[in-house]
Parts: sequence; C-alpha cells; structure tokens
Amino acid sequence: MEWASSALIMLFNLKNIEWASSALIMLFNLTSMEWASSVLIMLFNLTSMEWASSVLIMLFNLTSMEWASSALIMLFNLTSIEWASSALIMLFNLKNMEWASSVLIMLFNLKSMRRTSSSLIVIVNFNLKPVFKQERQLR
Repeated sequence: MEWASSALIMLFNLKNIEWASSALIMLFNLTSMEWASSVLIMLFNLTSMEWASSVLIMLFNLTSMEWASSALIMLFNLTSIEWASSALIMLFNLKNMEWASSVLIMLFNLKSMRRTSSSLIVIVNFNLKPVFKQERQLR
C-alpha cells in the first residue's frame, strides 16, 4: 500500500469534521481490480448511505484516447440537477500531464467558485516531491 499507485480518500466536512455530506472515493483498475490507470469513483451520500444524490463515474485508460491527456469531470447534484453543491475534479499526472499514478482532486463550491467546506487533496507519487518543492520556490 504505497501512495505511488494506490489511494483511499475520505473527504470530511472540514467545518465540523463529521461525515455529513462527505464522500468516500475508491480508485480501482476496472479490468484487473488493481490500482492502475482506470478509475472507478463512487460518491455516496453518507448520511443516508443511498445513491439518491450520488454519482457513479468510470474513467478509462487515457492511452486509449477515451479521454484527453487530462480528464475533467463535473459532478452534478442528481436530485436537483444543479451545480449548487457539486464538485469539480481534475485527474492528471503531475509529471507528464498524462494519466498515471498521481491524482490531483480539487473540490469547489461551484456557486462561489471558492473552496468553502471542501478540501484540496493531492495524492502524488513520492518521486514527484521535487516538483512541488520547485513550485513553492517559484511562488
């Protein structure tokens, strides 16, 4: 279980550190059920443990040109089909802008386009640490 090729992400409501309106995201390779280039993302409403306002998304290997070199996923609130409390998720390899083991997930409140009770989660291959150090130096 290394960060280089696997990730189990639990998203909390950062205001009260509880599971209300949070999400459990599991990333799998859909062909071999291992951690690789294909992704299965399941978002549950953890208050009711139902799919009422959740989404099932399948991301395929980007080498098959199913997606572009970077995937842009927009999640709607399925109950109201609005952007009120949905998320903007961008998945890409931070090293070569192609799909691999590194994932950057940014959750926004799309009404205000700002991060409110959502979180910024970065899961990187340990080999990419120098990239982030360099980015900090540029700022």
